[in-house]
Amino acid sequence: MQGDTLQNVAKDLDSIIQTGHYQFEFSSTEAIVISLHYCHADSAQATPLGQPSSLEEGPPQRPQAGKKEGKEGTGKERWSKEQIDDFVRKLGFLDAEKEGGDKIKHFLHLNETANAMLKLYTQLRDLGCADFTKGAKHITLPCITEDPDSLVHVIEAKLSSWKDELSKLCDENRWMLFFTTPKLLLLHKDLSDWMSLAYMCDSKSLPDMKEKMETMSHIIGNETKLRDLKQELSMVQDVSLNDWTQYSHRVWVECKELMNRAVRHIVREVSFLCTNDVETFGSMKIKVETLLNQCQHEFIKCQTPMLTISMFLSALLLNHSLPTRIKPVQRSMTSVAGRMSISPECSQVLHSCPGFTQNELIPMILSIFGGVPEPFQIFRCQSSSTQEELDLFLQRAAEFPITHLILEVNKLPFQLQEHLMKFHLEIEHTQSVQSHVHLCLQYIETKPSSLRDIPWITVKEHKVIVRDKTPGEDGCGIGSN
Repeated sequence: MQGDTLQNVAKDLDSIIQTGHYQFEFSSTEAIVISLHYCHADSAQATPLGQPSSLEEGPPQRPQAGKKEGKEGTGKERWSKEQIDDFVRKLGFLDAEKEGGDKIKHFLHLNETANAMLKLYTQLRDLGCADFTKGAKHITLPCITEDPDSLVHVIEAKLSSWKDELSKLCDENRWMLFFTTPKLLLLHKDLSDWMSLAYMCDSKSLPDMKEKMETMSHIIGNETKLRDLKQELSMVQDVSLNDWTQYSHRVWVECKELMNRAVRHIVREVSFLCTNDVETFGSMKIKVETLLNQCQHEFIKCQTPMLTISMFLSALLLNHSLPTRIKPVQRSMTSVAGRMSISPECSQVLHSCPGFTQNELIPMILSIFGGVPEPFQIFRCQSSSTQEELDLFLQRAAEFPITHLILEVNKLPFQLQEHLMKFHLEIEHTQSVQSHVHLCLQYIETKPSSLRDIPWITVKEHKVIVRDKTPGEDGCGIGSN
């Protein structure tokens, strides 16, 4: 590396330490963006920043379209994550004794802190924390921060608190256990869109309608007819009563169409919980619309998307008496509906199926459930499975006394297999003091797993029986020892 390049790296490091800050940019749909901003030390704009900012509304300042990030005669720089990583690599070529080892250590520590914060912010956003799911926001991390570790601890505490709040909500409303966080947020978006459209339908005047349209750009921007209508109304300064009636009717028609679409999405997302018959499915749309009209003001008052969803599911499935296919544990006795029932035999079984192919596992799965299971009754293990996904499934298995299956448990990372063992230790203790807790959880392994070490899980060995093929058969069966 050339000497002048190293000299520039040292100068950039000084400028970053004196004037720089990391910036985290949030949106409700895209990945969180991290960037590094600073001014050159000899620039007139080079002024040290203050303490870390709180979460701020509105989009941060971005470079203008068509211009490169970095110097444009202003002395200001904006680096992407890739540029930051490249700078970190270049720091490795500096002589720590000559170039200021403390500065290098401080920046590297700060960069690690920024990446740790990025992961924590991503978790909070993905878990539906209200601070990170509403519109565009940004947070800054000044490079002059003396104790960056304390900032990480604050975010960790917020994440832990939010997880506890989610757990409490799921305990109060166990229907939420059937939905992943992305599904819940998608459901909330449909509810929010419906309420926003209903709010716009209630416009009292042209200025009122224009103002409401401005607050609904996230909806209107994707709808051609409403977008064109907004553009048309922006050119109108005053209207007669007759013209206002026509405009309001056109808006009402477009909004109602979108509201009906939102209701259809909601019905599609929750219908699997209800009995599978034409009468129930036909009444769901009416009950969803009735509920939204009756409770929209209560929903609007909710502080978080998750609380809104909790209230909605409770009201729909309980207050509106929709017949559900399954029932949660009644705390005093277990009751279930339909063909999904608790096995009178041992409810925690590990089926060992060494070398089984996917096709050979199908008869095993059908025999465990006595028929075709629901998708939410099976957890398909992968090396990429997360603890949050597994915990959601385990909570559902503990709260709804129907057979649940963890498929190919040996494919879970070792840490998650250990997590499963801890879960069984806790549930075994709970069952010993609370007779109403009845876990009906079964496993299939295609290679040895850690669950073999749990003494109260019954292990059943299976093997593929190869027999002469007959017309219509694949020549394989399942045998057990």
